[in-house]
Amino acid sequence: MTIAILDFHTRIGVDIDETLVGSNHRKTKLWKYIKNNPNKKYWLITFRTGSFLDQAYRDIEIESKGVITRNNFEGIYGIPSELSIAFHRVSPFINFRKTNPKIWEKIRIHMPNLDELANQYDLSREWKGKKCYELGCTILVDDNINAVLPGCKKYNVELLDSHKM
Repeated sequence: MTIAILDFHTRIGVDIDETLVGSNHRKTKLWKYIKNNPNKKYWLITFRTGSFLDQAYRDIEIESKGVITRNNFEGIYGIPSELSIAFHRVSPFINFRKTNPKIWEKIRIHMPNLDELANQYDLSREWKGKKCYELGCTILVDDNINAVLPGCKKYNVELLDSHKM
């Protein structure tokens, strides 16, 4: 799927890291698309939290050298911190939940709130798709497809891989 798919959408969710900023060499295509299509509505939807979220517009403006600025976006939404914490704490061993229940049980001994964290981990993977749905965005541009696919499927939000656009 190429960036041209965005022509069919008027409300677009956009990730920040490795989509608009970072090492993704295709980010300049997206900058130009956003700049050249001001009639569309764009929202920043990110796994950033706290002060890292607060500096997002600055990071975008510096990296794009002003090609896009905060004025190109309707708003910014960062993942709730409890979902972010769960995602980072559980993701290294979440696969054991289904593939090796014995190891999962051993992890639970050292982490009594593991089941709660695992549920929040699942919610974190749905969060961007849900936020897009709530904002009326029909597509999300993101680099971390595996982390957002469950929510995009659940809420019927199309997904564009920022590394392949």
